[in-house]
Amino acid sequence: MVAGKEDIAVSAVICLGYPLKGMKGAVRDETLLQLTVPVMFVQGSKDGLCPLEKLEAVREKMKPMNKLHVIDGGDHSFKIAKKHLQINGSTHDEVEDHAVQSIAEFISTSLGESLHSEVSSTKWEFITMTGQEEDLIYRMYRLVGDRWDLIAGRLPGRNADEIERFWIMKHSQVFDEKRNQAKNS
Repeated sequence: MVAGKEDIAVSAVICLGYPLKGMKGAVRDETLLQLTVPVMFVQGSKDGLCPLEKLEAVREKMKPMNKLHVIDGGDHSFKIAKKHLQINGSTHDEVEDHAVQSIAEFISTSLGESLHSEVSSTKWEFITMTGQEEDLIYRMYRLVGDRWDLIAGRLPGRNADEIERFWIMKHSQVFDEKRNQAKNS
């Protein structure tokens, strides 16, 4: 699994239909037990490759925070029988939307926690930019994404770390309260 490699920085892992059960029925949990970042599982309740009771046993052994979202009636590919959907009065789109919302909450929570621990372990000063600098950062971000070095190259006197910290502080809920306190003082 890529998330276990040392040279790749991963903030969280989302497993969509994790194949916990191997070909001969053996539990494939080695990789999961090595993870050190938050993990979310999205599993169908009828997934033959990942019996929920076995997954629960693995989740209890895992060190990092982990969450499970079960797609009721879903198989390994999250397909749900029409009859099951009718009985529950839902559509496949509604079930998928609920799963996506659950993933979004998990990401928000896990990134918020990692950001909060990063911020509390490092003293970050608030970075102020001129209106022109902010405008250029937003326009460049739409063009090149989070390639902070390229964006910083367009702003004399600014470096990539400053631009990235500015972006995180401007767009993170973790800093909302601190920004408000800074404005009021």
